[in-house]
Amino acid sequence: MPEIPLATQPKSKKSKRLLKILAILPILFLILFLCIPLLTSLFIPAVTSSLEQATGRKSSLQGLSLNLLTSKVFLHGLQIKEKDSDEDFLKLDKVEIDFSIWPAIFGKWELPKLEVSGFFLRIVREEKGNFNFQSLQDKMVTQKEPEKTEKPLKPVVVKETKPLALPKILAKILLNNINLIVEDKVEKSRLEIKNFCFSLDVDGFDKIQYNSSWEKGAFEAIKEKALSAGLLYKLDGKASMAIQDGKVVLNSKGELVFSEIYAKGFAEKDIALNPIRLSHDFSLDMLKGTVEGKASFTSDYFAAELVDLQISDLQKIQDQLASPLELQNKEKLHNFLSNLPVQNWKGKVEGWASLDKLREDFGDFIASASKQSIGSFGGKLNFSTVLEGKENSVLEYTQKGDISNLYVSGKMDSQKPYKVSLLQITKNVFASLDLKNRTFANSFDYKIQAKENSILASIKQKSRVEKLWESSPLEIKLFDWNLLVDLDVLNQVIADFIPEDTKLRGKIEHSDSLVFQQESGIKLLGSTNINAQVISPKQENLPGISIQGERDIEIMLDPQYRVKKVNMKKFGQQTKDSQLFQFSGKGEMDLESEKDQNLDLNFKIMLKELQPYLDVLAKGMKIQGNIDHRMRISKKADSVQLQAKGQLADFALAMEDSPNAFSVAVKEAKWGKNVSAQIREKQLSQLDVQKIFFHHPAMMVEMSGSLTKEPYQDSFKNKIQWKIDVPKIDIPGLLSLVNRKKRNVIEKIERVEKIQEKIKEVTENSPLATLSKEQREELKKLGLYLEISIQQIILNKANQIKDWNTLITLNHNVSDNQFALKSDGKTNSGSLSITGTGNLDQAHPEFQFSYDFNEVPYVVELFAPVGEKIQSIMPFPLMQKIQMDPAEVRFTVKGDSKWQGIDPRGIKKSLLGGKNTFKLSKGKLDLGLDLGKYMDTKNLEKEMESHIAPLNQTLSALKGQEDVQNSSINATQEKIKAIQSKVEDLEGKRKEASGIVEKLKPLAAWNPVTKSKLEEAQQRLDGYGKQIQDYRQQQSPLAQSIEQVKGKIADIQKKIQETQAKIQSAKEELMKKMKIDNPFAFEFDSFSLSFNMENEKPWQEQGTLSEWLPCSFSKINYVEIVFAPSDRNLLKITGWVSLDGKYHLSFMPPKESMEKLSSIPLLGKAIQDQGGIIMTSEGMKPNIK
Repeated sequence: MPEIPLATQPKSKKSKRLLKILAILPILFLILFLCIPLLTSLFIPAVTSSLEQATGRKSSLQGLSLNLLTSKVFLHGLQIKEKDSDEDFLKLDKVEIDFSIWPAIFGKWELPKLEVSGFFLRIVREEKGNFNFQSLQDKMVTQKEPEKTEKPLKPVVVKETKPLALPKILAKILLNNINLIVEDKVEKSRLEIKNFCFSLDVDGFDKIQYNSSWEKGAFEAIKEKALSAGLLYKLDGKASMAIQDGKVVLNSKGELVFSEIYAKGFAEKDIALNPIRLSHDFSLDMLKGTVEGKASFTSDYFAAELVDLQISDLQKIQDQLASPLELQNKEKLHNFLSNLPVQNWKGKVEGWASLDKLREDFGDFIASASKQSIGSFGGKLNFSTVLEGKENSVLEYTQKGDISNLYVSGKMDSQKPYKVSLLQITKNVFASLDLKNRTFANSFDYKIQAKENSILASIKQKSRVEKLWESSPLEIKLFDWNLLVDLDVLNQVIADFIPEDTKLRGKIEHSDSLVFQQESGIKLLGSTNINAQVISPKQENLPGISIQGERDIEIMLDPQYRVKKVNMKKFGQQTKDSQLFQFSGKGEMDLESEKDQNLDLNFKIMLKELQPYLDVLAKGMKIQGNIDHRMRISKKADSVQLQAKGQLADFALAMEDSPNAFSVAVKEAKWGKNVSAQIREKQLSQLDVQKIFFHHPAMMVEMSGSLTKEPYQDSFKNKIQWKIDVPKIDIPGLLSLVNRKKRNVIEKIERVEKIQEKIKEVTENSPLATLSKEQREELKKLGLYLEISIQQIILNKANQIKDWNTLITLNHNVSDNQFALKSDGKTNSGSLSITGTGNLDQAHPEFQFSYDFNEVPYVVELFAPVGEKIQSIMPFPLMQKIQMDPAEVRFTVKGDSKWQGIDPRGIKKSLLGGKNTFKLSKGKLDLGLDLGKYMDTKNLEKEMESHIAPLNQTLSALKGQEDVQNSSINATQEKIKAIQSKVEDLEGKRKEASGIVEKLKPLAAWNPVTKSKLEEAQQRLDGYGKQIQDYRQQQSPLAQSIEQVKGKIADIQKKIQETQAKIQSAKEELMKKMKIDNPFAFEFDSFSLSFNMENEKPWQEQGTLSEWLPCSFSKINYVEIVFAPSDRNLLKITGWVSLDGKYHLSFMPPKESMEKLSSIPLLGKAIQDQGGIIMTSEGMKPNIK
C-alpha cells in the first residue's frame, strides 16, 4: 500500500469535524423547533413591558404560544387599563390562529381556524370633551415615521397571461363575544354592543357561508328626560364562485334582519317596531352572459323590492370592450351603443311608504319637537319603476307614482289651527332611448288632486331630441311644457291660511314650446295668462288681476354654440286694466350684420296697486312706491353699447300687526350702467365699463373698469381692471331706513346659542378645507386689479372715515396666484393702514398681514359692544372684565400676523406674529371680586346684628305670609276647578235631557203616557239648570276671593322689596366702615396691551388631517399691560390665551394695595402664594369660602 502523503492528514481531520457539525446541526434545529412553544412564554414579561411603554398604561398578558411545527399561534389574557386607573380599557380573552404552511407551498391555502374571543373595548368622552384614547394617540404620533425615499421605477415586464383559475382556499374565521361600550359624559349618552358574533366558513370558492348576530345593541341618553333605544341584529348568507371555461359564475344569497326594535322616551308612548329585513338573491353567469336577481327592503314605514332583474348577452359587450373605446370618436361610440344587446334586458322596482304609520309611532314626538306646528299628518306613497329593452336597440323607462290621502295639520305661530289635505298626487314618466337611431323622447305628467273631480295643478311636458352623439350638434325637435293652476281649488286647500270668508278665484296658465336646429337656431314660443280674483266681505268690488304675456324669440348660434343673433319679436307680460306690472322686450341684435340695431327691455311696477289685496290677505302690511327700469342694447358698426337706468321712488313697506314688526322707507334711489364692447371675429371681446352707479342720499357707489376677453374663449382671462368709487356712506342714514322691533334679551341669547351650535357642528376630525390643484389652475386664469376709493363714511355726527383707498390684486402681470392688499385711510382723529400678501398657489395658502390703526373711533350704537366685538375677532378674555364709556370709544392697534390655510381650524394652529399693540380709550376694569366674602367681619356683624336681625325676621315673616296666600289661591283654584267639572257634567246631562224633551213633544199631545214622561223629563231638565246656576253662583265669590288675595300678595311683595333694600343698605354701611379700596376694580383713562402670537409647535405641513391634529394651538402671550394715568400703581397683568378657548391670566396688585389687604389676611395670603388673582378658562382663583 502506498504511503499517504503527510500533507493530507490534517485535511482529513477537518473533514471529520465538519461532518460531525453537520450531523449535530439538524438535531439542534429540531430541538429548537420543538422547544419554541415552551420558550415563547419566557418573552411574556418583555412583551408586557413593551406594551406598557407604548401605551403608557398598565398592561398584562397571561399566555403566548407559537408552534412552528403545527403553525399555530395562541394568545390569551391580554388587558390594557385606563390611564391612571385599574378599570379595563381593552380586554381580550383569546386569539387562536391555525395556518397550514405546507399545503400553501403547493398552492392550497388553508386557515383551519382564526378565532378572536372575549374582546372588550370601552370608549369614553369625559366632561371636558377629551376621549380616553387620546393619550394613546398622542403617544403614537410622537414616534416619528422614517423618511420615505423614492424608489426608482422598475420597467414593466409584460408577462404571458394564463387562463384564469381560482386558488384552493379553506378557511374558518370566528369572532365570538365581542363587546363595545361608547360613553359620552358630555352628551350624557351610552351605546353598548354586547356579544357580537361573526363566522365565515370557506370550503373553496364554491362554498362560502357566513352569519353574524349580537345579543344586545342598546343606546341610552339623558336629555330633558331619559331616552333609550335598541335592536337585535342577525345576518345570514351564502355565496359561491367558480371559473368555467375561463368564465366567472357567481351566486350570492343572504338576509339581514333587525328585530326587537324599541325606543323609549322619544314620544309620549314607547315605540316597538316589527323587524326590518333586507335580502338579496343575485347571480352572474358569464358562461351564459346573464345577470339575474332580486332584492327587497321591508319595514313598518317603507318597503321597496327589485324584481325580475335580467341582463343578457354580456359576453357580446365584453367582446366589444376588448378593444379600447374611443369616446371622442362619435361613429365608434355610435357603433358600440347601437350594437348593445338590450332587447332582453329588464328590471322593475316597486314599493310604498306610509306616513300614517310614521305618525302613529312618532307623531307625538314630531308634534312636541315642532311645538305643535306639525300636530298630525298622514298619507301613503306607492311607486314603481320599470326599465325594459326592446328590439332594434331601444331602451324604455316607465315611472309611476302616487301619494294618496296626504294631509298635515297643526298650529300656526298665532296658535290658530290649520289643516292642508290633498286627495292624490300622481306622477307618470315615460322615456325612450333609441340607441340605433340616436334619438331620445320623453313625456312627463304631474297632477295634484285636492278632491274628487277637483284638480289643483297639472304639469305636462313632452320632448324629442335627435342626432345624439353625432359630429353635428344635436337637435331639439320638440319641447312642450304646460302648467295649469286652479285658484278656486287652491282656495279650498289653503283656506285656513287666508282670512275667514275670503276666497280666491281664477286660473294660472303657462305654456312654452322650444325647437332647436343648427340651421335655424332656437325658436321659443310661449304664453302666460293669469286671471285671479280676491273676494272678501271686508272690501267689496276688489278688481281682478289679469296678467297676459307672450314670447316669440329667435336665437341663432355659431358653430361653437355661441350666440350670434337674438331677435325678440314678442317678449313681455303686463297686467290688464291695471298699472301694477309691465315687462316688455323687443328688438334685434345680430353680431354679423352691418346694420345699426337696438334691443330694448323695460320693467315697471306700481306697488300701491297691491295694497287693496294686502288689506285682505296680509293684515297689517302696507306697501307703496314705484320701480322703473329701462335698458337698451345698441349696435353700431363693430361696437355694442349697453345703457340702463332705473329708479325706486316713494317706496315704503311696513308690517305692523306682527311680533316682528318693521318698516322700511326709501324716498328715492337711482341706478344705472353704461357698458361698451368691441366685436372681433363676430364675437364680443374687450368690455369697457364706463360707469355702473347706485345713488341714494345715504350711500353713493360708482364703478368702472375693463375686462379683457379673447374671441371664442369661455372666460374672461388674465386681466380684470376694476375701480370702485364711494363718494359717501352714511351709516346712521342707512340704519334709519329700516325701523325694526328690537330683540329682547332672551331672543339675543337664543340667536347666539344657535350660532354656537352651528360652530360646534364643525368637528376637529373633519377634513381641512383646501384649494385643490384644479381650483388653483382655474384661479390662475383670473387676473384682478381692483381699486376701491371711499371718500367719506359717516359713523355719527362726531366721527367719520375719509379718503379710504384700497388696492387688491391677484395674478397681477404674472399668473402665479399671488394676492396683495394695500389699504390706507384717515379718521377725524387718526389713521388706518393695512398691507397684506397671500400665496394662493398652494393647497393651504400662506398669508401675511401688517396693520396700523391709530385712534380709530368705534361707535357702539352701530356695532356690538366693544368687548363683544373684540372677542368675536380675537379671543381676549380680559375684555370681559372691561366696561367702555359708550360715548367715545377709540382704539389703536398695530402689529403683524401670518398664518397658513383657508380653514379656520388650520389658522388657529398656524397663527404667528411679532409684537402687537392694542390700545383703548377710557373705561373701567372690574374683576367682579367681592372682597366682603373674604373679610373677618365678626365684630362688625355683631355691631350691625341689632339692625339686620330684625329685618331678616321681618323678611322671613313676610315670605311666610306670601306662601300662605299662595296656598290659599291654589286651594281656591282647585275648588273652582272641581265646581267647573261638576258644571260640565251637568251640562252634558242637561243636553241629553233637552234632546229627550224635544223628541217627546210631538207625541205628548195625543199620548197621555208620553205626556207624563215629557213632564218628568222637563222636571229633570229644569233641575239640571237650577243646579248649574247654583254652582255658577258659587264660582263668582271664589273668583273675587282670588283677586283679593292677589292684591294682598302684591302688598306683601312690595314690603319684601322694601325690607331687602334696607338689608342691602345695612350691608353697604358695613363696607363703608371697612374703608378698603378694591385694587381689582378701578377706572382708567386709557388701556394698552402688548402681545405676541406664538406657537411652540405650529402646523406648517401641506398635508393631511393626521399631520395637523398633533400640532398645538397658537397662543396670544400678554407682554405688557399699561393703564393710564401712569403715575398710579395699578394691577400687573400677565398671562396667555390659546385659540382653543383656554386661557390663564394673573392679576397682581402693587405693594401698597397688598398692604391694605392686611385686614383680609386669608385673601392676602392666597394672592401672595399663587402670585395674584388667577383667571382661567376653568374659573377664578382663589375660590375661598
